[in-house]
Amino acid sequence: MSRTVPFLAVLFLGACGSDARSSDAPVDSGRPVVADARACAGFPALDALASEAELRAWVDVIDTHSPNRSGDAEHDAYVDWLANRMTDATGVEPTVVRHAIDDRAIDGASLEVVAGGTTFDVPLAGPIPRTAFTDGVTLPLVYAPEPVSSPPVDRLLVRELPIGAIPADGLVSAAHFIHDPDGFLEDVLAPGARVQRPWMSGPIQNELRQLSAQGRTPGVIWLRTEAGPMVDGIWVQSSLLGFPSVMLAAPEASRLRTHLMEDDIASATLIVRGRDEALEARSLVFEVPGERGLLVVETHTDTLNAVQENGGAAMIALARWYAARPRACRPWTLRFELAAAHRSGLLGAIDARERATRDGAVGVLTFEHLGAREYVATPGGVEATGALELTALSLPAALDANSVKERVESRGVRAVIALPEGLGRFGEAKVFADTIPTAELISGPWIQNSPNAGPEAIDFEDMRAELGLLADLLLMWSP
Repeated sequence: MSRTVPFLAVLFLGACGSDARSSDAPVDSGRPVVADARACAGFPALDALASEAELRAWVDVIDTHSPNRSGDAEHDAYVDWLANRMTDATGVEPTVVRHAIDDRAIDGASLEVVAGGTTFDVPLAGPIPRTAFTDGVTLPLVYAPEPVSSPPVDRLLVRELPIGAIPADGLVSAAHFIHDPDGFLEDVLAPGARVQRPWMSGPIQNELRQLSAQGRTPGVIWLRTEAGPMVDGIWVQSSLLGFPSVMLAAPEASRLRTHLMEDDIASATLIVRGRDEALEARSLVFEVPGERGLLVVETHTDTLNAVQENGGAAMIALARWYAARPRACRPWTLRFELAAAHRSGLLGAIDARERATRDGAVGVLTFEHLGAREYVATPGGVEATGALELTALSLPAALDANSVKERVESRGVRAVIALPEGLGRFGEAKVFADTIPTAELISGPWIQNSPNAGPEAIDFEDMRAELGLLADLLLMWSP
């Protein structure tokens, strides 16, 4: 359920600047505004978009408000900040779209095990988000290395956490092009390799839904193979669960697995405390008029860290640059959609799609996780490799792949694989691409869902290069 209200209905007058400026008027961004449409030929210099220092400052704000959930206090504060910055950038005030969200807040969880005559607490990597609560369920454990069709009603189920994977051969064979001047992708996309990251949560989402639907399980404990602080609290996508569920990281998972193999566990007590919450989240919509039809630019605002949601920083830079151009130099009317509820059913993106379809949008450009560094799980923890994470760029027919390749090389964007629109749907593009031509720029680093990742996981030089490429794509889009 969503409803649209004017921005001034939710912020005090003047919070975003009380001077209502025409979107055709120059925006005071501290840069000279192009005065002659003939000077608009070509692609913008990076300095016309944002400096590296600006990107770092904006990402620091995102980090300050991370992690957040759509509609909680941190998300509200971040959305307020975005509204101010985007209004300053565009000279217009946003339309606010509200989303009602049924969510759960976890206040704490614990697992106590009696094994070999000894009682000990098992440190947790965290509860599964939106898990059911329990003041304490005490039962024997049963270990199931594979999914079970009929889970026992008198045991706590222990499962290995499944992680999805994408065969590299399928990506490489379908690619328009791969640009990897530094060789970062040689191992990732090697013949026979499988691209595997914790955010590839399809297998566990399916299993969680099945277990909830069966309504038999008193509780589930998931065992991870990774260790270190990046694993603590890492998000596992789920809907509202009908049973309590937690995760263990190594070495605690290995210890419990050993006890299970030795069959010396008498019982375990699982506790998950929390509360149901009815939240209201806000998406923001800004529109800058241009010479032709409507093109939508979209990213999400709820986040676990500054890598997962640094699209907001790119939106500020793109909006400021585009609004500062004379109208004759704006080929499209751009609608900037800052969508909430990415992790709550993609509600913001779905609403954005409905508006875009209603208004006859010619396309959508969506992006997430800009400039991400590569991390891998090692026996000692999750560590940066010094490389960049693979970035997928999906291209609809409205963007010529050869021309885009030239811009990728010119901008110095590295570690990129360009895919057909139908294959490259890794983020919010999957909401739009069936009905509207959609381009997506997205990476998927190992730490993308970790609340303990921060700006150190971003290569700001590469983020800035990707920002330049996004501006180029907006100018290159053909009807």
